[in-house]
Amino acid sequence: MSAFVAEVVQRGGRQRAAASDGSGGEEHEFTLLSRSLGRALRLLQLLLRQLKLDAANARLSSLSMRLRSGAAGVGYVRDRFMALHRIGTEGPAALDGRVVPPSAEGSTASGRGLSPRNIAAALPKTSAWLQQTVRAMPGIRGYLASSTGQDFDAAVEAASTGGQQAAAESVVPTDLRTGRNVPQSAAAAGSLQPTSVRWAEVAARIPVRSVHSSEALFRAGLVTLVSGGSPAVGPLLPEVLALDAERLHALQNRFQSLVVVAASFLLVQQFRSQFSAASSNSEAAAEPDATSGPIPPRPAALAAWDPRAAKQRIQILLADPSLQLGDLVTELATAAGLAGLQDEAARLASEAQLKTALQRIVDPSGPAFKSLSNALAAALLLHMCLGGPDVEEAMAARVLGRVGGGVVAQEAKALAADLLLFAGVVEAVHGETVLEPLLHLIAEEGQALL
Repeated sequence: MSAFVAEVVQRGGRQRAAASDGSGGEEHEFTLLSRSLGRALRLLQLLLRQLKLDAANARLSSLSMRLRSGAAGVGYVRDRFMALHRIGTEGPAALDGRVVPPSAEGSTASGRGLSPRNIAAALPKTSAWLQQTVRAMPGIRGYLASSTGQDFDAAVEAASTGGQQAAAESVVPTDLRTGRNVPQSAAAAGSLQPTSVRWAEVAARIPVRSVHSSEALFRAGLVTLVSGGSPAVGPLLPEVLALDAERLHALQNRFQSLVVVAASFLLVQQFRSQFSAASSNSEAAAEPDATSGPIPPRPAALAAWDPRAAKQRIQILLADPSLQLGDLVTELATAAGLAGLQDEAARLASEAQLKTALQRIVDPSGPAFKSLSNALAAALLLHMCLGGPDVEEAMAARVLGRVGGGVVAQEAKALAADLLLFAGVVEAVHGETVLEPLLHLIAEEGQALL
């Protein structure tokens, strides 16, 4: 290419000299050649730039694949987090792309050897959140014991003894991608599939070590955050969860959706029971006397309904961002059999009553919503803390059944699996360097106050 350019330049020089003598007859040809050469050089420059960009993307992709899983990925994410929050004495050195395996002893960049008080000062939101979890844990354990009729501490201890072999198989997620890039379609639909099926299957058999362990307290805090009445993603979001904000928001949406589904089924069952009793009473009283009081509206024979199909329709409605309350009321009225009422005025009155009851039961400050939320949160924690489906499923079903939430038992189990995957990534990255030091500090300060 350089020889070709030199030849064109020399030829152009000769042609310009000939043109100055008035004997040049190839000026037009030279102009066309120069323009073609300019276009070719511009195209070559664009191709070289694209080639450099493709090479850089290939290197980044290769690096991403190596850092997404295993000890190298955990060490890389941990070091970046420590450098971001200026934890440790080697903050600038942690930004040079070094990968420190989590087994490396004495790594200041990874947080080992740091004072827990320094970590608490650097991560005040995480520290405050863990303190709240520690204070709430006795109440959570008491609720689980009273709801299941079993000692939660003893159940965790028994499950931990039987889960050591599974725990030895794999305790590091094979995929660290739980971060902020959540597909919008999945977030809108409230459905997030685990990105690491193998690890999720293994982790589902790994119980926590004890009710006082860092993983038990972290998972309890995570469930409390998701099941809370206020948005999980807000100004007080713990620093260790900041990169997972969108996923955390989607998980909270799924939790709230399950509460609404359970509440809806309670109302449908209640109304169907009332109309069934009203139909029986109206048939038994052919000629009521003056003292019998008003006769309830008499519906036609209640049509058989499929609870599974009704639940699917309700879930589809709740996944629609444009859902209006009237749409949900119409669906519930159909499932409850209000369409079979012979009196139009009675049907409209019953639909209004159903709407009022629905608004009352889904009010986050109301007792019914709190009861369903507490039961669902307890079921999630049981799934996340106990290994072995025979134990956890029976206890979770008992908790949900006490408040009439058994209809969402399988959905609660699926949500717990996604929460467990979420927790596994955070525990692998921050468990040893952030969570355990902070929890030890909280325990020491608690003992000092006694």
